[in-house]
Amino acid sequence: MLSKKTYQFDFVPGLLEGRSLLQTSIQVNSKVVYFNITHLSLNPFLHRMQTKFIMNQLTEYPPSIIMGDFNMRPESEGWRKITRKGQDVWHFAGNGKGHTYPSLQPRLRLDYIFTSNNIEVTEAEVVTTHPKASDHLPLKACLHI
Repeated sequence: MLSKKTYQFDFVPGLLEGRSLLQTSIQVNSKVVYFNITHLSLNPFLHRMQTKFIMNQLTEYPPSIIMGDFNMRPESEGWRKITRKGQDVWHFAGNGKGHTYPSLQPRLRLDYIFTSNNIEVTEAEVVTTHPKASDHLPLKACLHI
């Protein structure tokens, strides 16, 4: 691990949900790759601000991978904004609908892995082996950097 940062999503003074983006940089062979994880707000105003911040991370720190609970559906406004700057791994390599929520009877796709455009996505899968571990099912991807 080369570095780590926490970006607090405290865009509105006095309104703190405790949400953030955690970033670490790791050297993979000779390349520095930025890994990010987040959990976005359900509040539409805050969600838009958080999405804008994430879009900047994809372009400012390539190659980048950003994953987590985005609380948005595929083809939503937020999804379209992010995929203009990066790629949704499920869109490129997933099979089926990719539903991750709720874990016991998944009906929604709220969880994503987004990558910068300079990363090749070769596989994406919703992991269903331990559905009681969380209220969301995990998503995994194979990437070529």
